[in-house]
Amino acid sequence: VNQGKGTMGKLFNDDRLYQNLTKTTETLGKVAEKVEKTRTYIGFSGDVNTRTGDSRGVFTFKIVPSQDHFYLLEVVGDSQGKVSTKDYYITHNGNTERRKEIETDYRVEFTLQYARVFEDRWFHPGGRFVLRGGLKESTGGVGLDYVYNDRLTIFSDLWDPGREDEDGDDISPHLRVGLKYYVGKNWFIYGGGDELLYDRWRGFFLGAGVLFGDEDLKYLLGSVPGGIR
Repeated sequence: VNQGKGTMGKLFNDDRLYQNLTKTTETLGKVAEKVEKTRTYIGFSGDVNTRTGDSRGVFTFKIVPSQDHFYLLEVVGDSQGKVSTKDYYITHNGNTERRKEIETDYRVEFTLQYARVFEDRWFHPGGRFVLRGGLKESTGGVGLDYVYNDRLTIFSDLWDPGREDEDGDDISPHLRVGLKYYVGKNWFIYGGGDELLYDRWRGFFLGAGVLFGDEDLKYLLGSVPGGIR
């Protein structure tokens, strides 16, 4: 073995094996440290448009690997639905007539966005700007938030370009701007202006929700008889 002969001798005397094991251990250590620092949040929220009466329910799953970015996944149920127009033609006595059929889709929608966080160095030390982009309720969308502190956040979302109204006319994208305020560690209320770019549907929305972090989930699971500890 000491002379490096045979399989065992080569394994024990090959420096490359030691180097590879060292690199692998370091890599696994970095991965474990990254996983340990990653925070996850799960929450639910719901709101209603005070003008149209349309309601929205949202399930939120948020992954925060570090302080400068995070990933946002949401499952959204919306009573307003998405309006689309289908053209069809009717031929009668040699004359062809074009007609429009309005369809409203109430399927569940998904949000998947990547967000970058920037420290506020100009207006309010401790505040943070959040720029989001990606999929918003199954369409392209962007968002800009300002986190004033742990309780108060100003948020905005712009999504669903190229949509149509009930008459089949093209209308502006959906724009929401509002405030979110935490009344406790987990519970929050929010509200603001909805459909700000389209006066026909423009109104206000009010809602409430709850968001649980890692420690909250561990406590809830641990408090259940036979739960995970």
